Amino acid sequence: MNVDNDFDKKFDDFFNKSSKSNTPEKDYNDFLKYIDKKGDIDLKKMYGINIIRVLIGWELFVICFSLIQICCPYSYKISDTVFIALLTSATANILILPKIVLNYLFSKEK
Repeated sequence: MNVDNDFDKKFDDFFNKSSKSNTPEKDYNDFLKYIDKKGDIDLKKMYGINIIRVLIGWELFVICFSLIQICCPYSYKISDTVFIALLTSATANILILPKIVLNYLFSKEK
């Protein structure tokens, strides 16, 4: 479907549902607010999903790296302080990153 036709269809559907007592300017303004809010919701969904993907990838890397360090006798061994720093950063990511994402997605209205 063409983007312009899709926009026109949404525009017509919105105006058919709106009350007839509004002026055309108010109806159009309400429609633009609706489109802006819908786009904002779609962007927030995409942002949240991609942040979760990055977090899952990082955690899988940390788990695989930890298993290689523990189980494989021929792997390059890192020092204990580096290993602890890696685990600490992974734990901080698990705890803090979802909070940041949720604060962005569900921010308090001003």
